[in-house]
Order: sequence, then structure tokens, then C-alpha cells
Amino acid sequence: MRDDGLGSCFAEALSTLPLPNWVRAVDGGIGGLSLIDPMEGAEVLVLVDALSRDHGQPGEAKILVVNPSAVRPEEAVRMLLEAGSHGVTPEILLAAASALGVLPPRSYVAGVVPAEVDVGMGLSDAALEGCLRLMGLINDLLRSEGYGILNVRDEDLTKALKAVCPRDPPNII
Repeated sequence: MRDDGLGSCFAEALSTLPLPNWVRAVDGGIGGLSLIDPMEGAEVLVLVDALSRDHGQPGEAKILVVNPSAVRPEEAVRMLLEAGSHGVTPEILLAAASALGVLPPRSYVAGVVPAEVDVGMGLSDAALEGCLRLMGLINDLLRSEGYGILNVRDEDLTKALKAVCPRDPPNII
């Protein structure tokens, strides 16, 4: 679904680049609850995903703070039961991690507003540019949390994103 796969593309691209040893890039794909295990023991979580369009214009990058105290355990269980194994959204994943007591104390959802969510592979130009802005925001966040920066150059991230998530050629009839 093009830009809807932004989180997976971002994680896969980061995993191909040299990162500090204190960073783990995990591609959740549609992994659902299997993503809870990598959260355990982490100090900071930055979950990257496509944001809903009500968060701004296509390509806009934002970081949202997760408030674990706003999640009631019984609500997390209800959402999990309703979603089933394949419908685990970031909200449900974070609620489940909070209910299980493994949500890192400083957790964030970072993302880019999608431009294209039609069937196909690869990111739109707006999403690619948004990923570069998002990398800057993540570095600012990590710096404010007392960590170093990831030191990922824009051209390296762009190249990695295009390599791991190539765009479909146009359909020719």
C-alpha cells in the first residue's frame, strides 16, 4: 500500500546502515505482538509508522509522545480480542505492551503523513522527503534524551530507502 509501508521501509533501510551499538532497528511488518519482546528492557522506544492523514499534509513528519498511563489494561485486552492476530495496529501494540508492563518508560510514535496509499510498492517522493525530516526529528529526540545521534546522512538514507523499498514501475496497458 505504498506509503502505508513506511515504517517497515524505514526500519529495513536503517538496518542496512552503520548504527551505534545502542540502537536496534526492528522491522515489525505485520508482526503484531511479536514486537513486544524486543521492547522489553529498552529505555527508549521510537515506533515508526505512517501517520493518519489528520496529522497534517503529505510528507509532514512528527513525533508523538506515548502516555502509558492513559491505557487501561482491560481496554488493551478488549482491543486485542477484537483485532485478532492480524489486525494489531501500533495503538494496540503499545496498549498491550503497557498492559504487560514492558512498554519502555520513554516511548514515542514517529511518522510521516502518507501521500499515496494505493496498491503498490515503494514510497512516494513526499514520503521519502518526510523520512529525511523524520530522521532529523529522531536525532533531535535522541539528543534530548541524552543519547548521541544516529549520524545517518540524508543521501545514505535515501539510497537505502530506495534499495529496500523500490517503487513499482508504472502500469502499462
